[in-house]
Amino acid sequence: NNGFASPFYSGYVYALAVAPSTSGGESILYAGVEEGGIWRSVNDGGSWEWVYPTGVLGEHDISMIALGVAGNTVVAGVRQEGSVDGVYRSNDDGGSWTRSNAGFTTAADSEIRCFASIKVGGTNYLYAGTDGGGFLSASEGASWTKFSGGLPADREVNRIVAVHDANS
Repeated sequence: NNGFASPFYSGYVYALAVAPSTSGGESILYAGVEEGGIWRSVNDGGSWEWVYPTGVLGEHDISMIALGVAGNTVVAGVRQEGSVDGVYRSNDDGGSWTRSNAGFTTAADSEIRCFASIKVGGTNYLYAGTDGGGFLSASEGASWTKFSGGLPADREVNRIVAVHDANS
């Protein structure tokens, strides 16, 4: 636990994700922390650096509920001071973050519960479970499309598993 030094940033760890480095180096480990934003480690958790989305969100009041990876892109489901804020994404090893809620039409859609990803052919698909249902992104989280496929509409989705059929 080297790095989580300030009491402002030491809430519960809600999510962990591993992503390849965009520079081709070692994989990067990300931690989503209650009221503490996003942390990353480039040495398998030996030490941590705060990569909070500065200029985008408040200082100490956001919680990262879920983290996901599609290719080199990391996505974070964000809740801020009791309100939802949706998805933020980074494609530069956590150096910068942009809000990415295109396709979410209600507050429930933006309440992210989980992510899952799968690569099929050359496309990285990212799935999001939300309070408003399930969503799919074929653009590494840049935009989202609601899916149901016979599931009850607008139901909370808390877990998603993406399994690739090796025979297809």
